[in-house]
Amino acid sequence: MENISVLNEKVRQLELENNRLKQEVAELSDFMENASIPLHWVDEKGMITWANQAELDALGYTKDEYIGSNIRDYHADQDAISDILKRLTNNETLLNYSADLKCKDGSIRHVLISSNVLRRAGKFVHTRCFTKDITSIVREKLEKNELLQRLEESETRLRLAVDSTRLGTWDWDTSTGYIYISPEGR
Repeated sequence: MENISVLNEKVRQLELENNRLKQEVAELSDFMENASIPLHWVDEKGMITWANQAELDALGYTKDEYIGSNIRDYHADQDAISDILKRLTNNETLLNYSADLKCKDGSIRHVLISSNVLRRAGKFVHTRCFTKDITSIVREKLEKNELLQRLEESETRLRLAVDSTRLGTWDWDTSTGYIYISPEGR
């Protein structure tokens, strides 16, 4: 009788452990599916095998449109995706690799990709890819550069106008009290 009660207790303990593990798997699955950062897996042929909702939302595709297609179809720069896949195949880890992704609406998302490969018994299973959207940062940088270029052009035109008319100019730095007067203004 004792053996049966010992076995029953072991079975009960195993059932509790199994239920705990099932709960952990469910929580991790939920975490990945609903993470705020885009995540996806790609097999060794470049086929997308899984993507979370943030990935789908970022690019505007449904699961049916995205899963099972080739990752190359979503990269604006084919040289970049070829390099990414080559590096991952060679077991490199990518950290903040800059890339441009094509969205369903035709727009481009500028992203940083961090990825490595899950291998089992040395065989490529799938990538583990994290994508960070930096589109707003890239756009701000482009706008800033454009404004700086326009400012430089405006300053050049002003300098040419002042030089050609030989007018005197002055500048007062209110923080230091320094006053500059050009030679023509003296």
